[in-house]
Amino acid sequence: MEKEVIDGIKKFLKKYNLPEMRKKYTFQAPKKREQMYKLFKGSIGKKKLEELLRWAFYNDRRFLGMFLKNLKKNNEADVKKKTKEALDLALSGRKGNIAKSIQTLTKIKGIGGVSASKILMFARPDKFGMLDQFNGKAIHKLKVKGKAYFKKADPNKLTPKQYSEEFEKYTHVIREMCSLLNKARKCYKQGRKWKPADIDMALFRIGRGH
Repeated sequence: MEKEVIDGIKKFLKKYNLPEMRKKYTFQAPKKREQMYKLFKGSIGKKKLEELLRWAFYNDRRFLGMFLKNLKKNNEADVKKKTKEALDLALSGRKGNIAKSIQTLTKIKGIGGVSASKILMFARPDKFGMLDQFNGKAIHKLKVKGKAYFKKADPNKLTPKQYSEEFEKYTHVIREMCSLLNKARKCYKQGRKWKPADIDMALFRIGRGH
């Protein structure tokens, strides 16, 4: 990662108290998140994706019904094949493959970019966070050379290709945040090291206005 980007991240961490924001995270019950992490171990089929959509759109029945209807149109074997392919891509370590992973997941009917990022987060919270309108609003405050490092404050306004590319960039940024916070021993809980999914929760609080 370029030095100027790391410098921008350091300034962001100095301005925003992520350990405090992480402690304040109570949205949708942290215990439910832990249940979802366990659920998403192993192969991922339609039933698990249905659980994810119900978690993501619990307060928006209109969109939930539409996404569930589209999800049912998928072939179970094809869903498992695509989710495995996507995870393999995301974890390959090759440049551009995290973006390709998001693009692969969005080929599943009923799964958009934000939902795809949540699949990766629940499958591997040690590697990924999610990127929605709240996290997007928070991370848009990150400046590099005086300019916003991310294209839009609301990632829902990005094209699918733009979203996948921004998510890859976002992933590298939050991993660097984890590294810097862990090195500085700025834990949100004693003995608990930061992982990307924790950064996600802290950014959510910033995006929601604390």
